[in-house]
Amino acid sequence: PSMCVRTGIGMCNVIGRHLGSGDIKAAKKTAALALGFGTAIVVAYSGAVLAFGASITALFTEEAGVMAEREAIWPWAALFLVLDAEFGMLAGLNRALGIQDWSARCVWLCLWVVGTPLIFLGSSDLRATWRLLPLIYLIFDVALLCCSAAGRGRRTSVNTIVYGAPLLLGHAAFRVFDRRVPGRLLRPTLRAGRHRVAHIHTHRPNIGLSTAVSY
Repeated sequence: PSMCVRTGIGMCNVIGRHLGSGDIKAAKKTAALALGFGTAIVVAYSGAVLAFGASITALFTEEAGVMAEREAIWPWAALFLVLDAEFGMLAGLNRALGIQDWSARCVWLCLWVVGTPLIFLGSSDLRATWRLLPLIYLIFDVALLCCSAAGRGRRTSVNTIVYGAPLLLGHAAFRVFDRRVPGRLLRPTLRAGRHRVAHIHTHRPNIGLSTAVSY
């Protein structure tokens, strides 16, 4: 799961840069590739955990009761690994879309309002607990995915217009004005070798727009 959390962080950074530059197509492609790659990895190692469950347990104990209990809960534990990893990746996607507040609402609703009472009321033993955990996280992941689908169009377009458009327009005006004013009054004062570079950056969250003007 930690690998998928890192994948979510990478998605947030890369997709944020694409959205900041207005490249929606590249952002969608990155999201699809990252989710597909992360899901393939987590399914592979969860399958390995499921397949080698007896060998893993034997490293710690050979008690018959523990082995029997492990065998009963092991498929549910492997499924939980997959669903838990999906949460990390979808949370990163929602941060990139600027809807992390929606993710927070999903955590509160799915894990605390729904999940916690289910665990307390429905988990009479260890086996029942492990049957409920994947169900709760399945509901949670579906809610996060619905937030991504619903928030993609509205928040993405708003962020791009509000934060990206003024910088792009300002950059265009800067270039036009600098070409028309004698003496290049707007040249930067700092020199870097033979080129002088002016950087325009935005520090808005989830928007990674950076424009460099070279002369």
